[in-house]
Amino acid sequence: MDVLNVTEELTLNDVEVRHIITVPGYRGNVTNIFIFIDKEANTYYWVTASHQPFVEGNIYDIECKCNRGRGNRLSYVKIIRSGSTKTVQSEQPAAKPDAEDVLLGLKDY
Repeated sequence: MDVLNVTEELTLNDVEVRHIITVPGYRGNVTNIFIFIDKEANTYYWVTASHQPFVEGNIYDIECKCNRGRGNRLSYVKIIRSGSTKTVQSEQPAAKPDAEDVLLGLKDY
């Protein structure tokens, strides 16, 4: 039974660049392998020799072609929305007043 190499056009929203692997090649050529993961924990990869502006750990929206028969291999990747890290901002608790300031009437308790 032959495996069909069918590619489909996809728009992947909020995919994280989990890993960027650089593989040195012949005569100074470099191959980059980008590993993406989406919200549903689906993993995609893209192998390219061109320089790309992706940053490991950042979130992007991309358009691409995906070959599911080759393990979700991407091609023709284009950035729609450049990403940044999704950091959770934690609220800092209000600092308790110093006892000396309360006694001197500088701050309320």
